[in-house]
Amino acid sequence: MNPHIDSNLVTSKQLGISRHLCRKHHGYGGMGSLSTYAFAVIENGTAVAAYSWQPPPPGAAKTVCPEFPQGVLALSRMVAVPRSERQLNHVSKPLRRQMAKLIDRTRYPVLITYSDEGQGHTGHVYKCSGWQKTAVNEAVYYEDGNGVRISPYSDGAMRNDLIRAGVTNITRWEHWICERGDALEYAKSHGWRRVPLKNKNGSKKVWKSGKQAYGWILKKKNKTARLNMRLTEDQQSQLERLMEVSDSASLTETVRRALDAYGQLWDAKKVVLHSADGKSRKMKLN
Repeated sequence: MNPHIDSNLVTSKQLGISRHLCRKHHGYGGMGSLSTYAFAVIENGTAVAAYSWQPPPPGAAKTVCPEFPQGVLALSRMVAVPRSERQLNHVSKPLRRQMAKLIDRTRYPVLITYSDEGQGHTGHVYKCSGWQKTAVNEAVYYEDGNGVRISPYSDGAMRNDLIRAGVTNITRWEHWICERGDALEYAKSHGWRRVPLKNKNGSKKVWKSGKQAYGWILKKKNKTARLNMRLTEDQQSQLERLMEVSDSASLTETVRRALDAYGQLWDAKKVVLHSADGKSRKMKLN
């Protein structure tokens, strides 16, 4: 039986699988208690790899994407059983599928993760998955009384029984679905809006600080997305020429190729074309 990905969104089952594999096989010996997404690779009914995604600390998110820190999602744990115990050759393959198909990249245009040189991690998996190395920083690492490397935030809680064991290099990796600096506009162009939150009784929801709580929701009723595409001169000339002759079939195919090359509006249903001389034309892409 070939391995397959259990691609459901986070449930107690997937999260439980991730925590179990992390305790047994991850270098930090555990993981947090919450996840935005959790995936597992199943072979013959047994989990052989797990991936857990969640928002990074606010400071890390603002450093990477100051204009839209809420649009940053971190691969906080990736773990697999030893190679001899699984058929899966490359853990990067399920990772690429998650990034491309399973995570809502309109809500999370920016992905980040980290590799720890102190554990022999070179980041090869991330290179194979299309990530970019963006920073390398020194960080203190900790061990327990038996000399086992342990995260000070294991299982979501700060531990005070660990020993400061040394310093390691931590590499940050990033993956953007849009141009850097465009994350907020990208999310908005796909219908996401920041709105004030309310309690179930309709009253204003506030944080402990007393400030209004906000969240991001998808405006499903308005499915029209705006995007200023950076067309090449050849694409622009071809589109305007086809607009003049009203060749609907060729025009639709040209627009589809342009959208595909730009790599953003995969689910676009209709577009409005604007030529340099002010002419416009509405098109359906059914």
